[in-house]
Amino acid sequence: MYCYQCGAEMSDQAKFCSGCGRSIDSAQPRTKPPGNMATHVSILAWLFIASAILYAMAACVLFIAPRILQELPIPSPPEVPFDVVGFVTNISGVLGLAILIAAVGTATAGVGLLQYQSWGRPLALVMSGINLIKIPFGTALGIYGFWVLLSERGREHYERQAAIAEGRAVTQH
Repeated sequence: MYCYQCGAEMSDQAKFCSGCGRSIDSAQPRTKPPGNMATHVSILAWLFIASAILYAMAACVLFIAPRILQELPIPSPPEVPFDVVGFVTNISGVLGLAILIAAVGTATAGVGLLQYQSWGRPLALVMSGINLIKIPFGTALGIYGFWVLLSERGREHYERQAAIAEGRAVTQH
């Protein structure tokens, strides 16, 4: 049997939900409620972690490839007033650093969501906003993150689970 409010699995003899503390009604459905927010939070967290790994790989390419390019014997055309290869190397380094910082933030948000840390939801919302500019997959991830974390059910579920994870009193809505 599953709790109708938080989706936690319970024994058939339970009088109260061990996840949210709600009393169990005999008329409560014995099947898992549709749209379990715990599943959505978990999926979102793992998507954040997977995308962070991909972003970190892209950042590494931006750090390494220009350095290799710099070692190749490619002369700059005489009409170019500055070293193009050096300029591209510097720009790619700055861009790689920005992507790496976003990857670390995204991975941290994913871990915070998995552990239901109180800081995980706000960080995930910020990272969802940043992901919106990474068309098309980051945009989809950002929209999904906003839907999961800003919906009323998602917010209540996350706050309740974060309170349980951090040992705080659970408030009933």
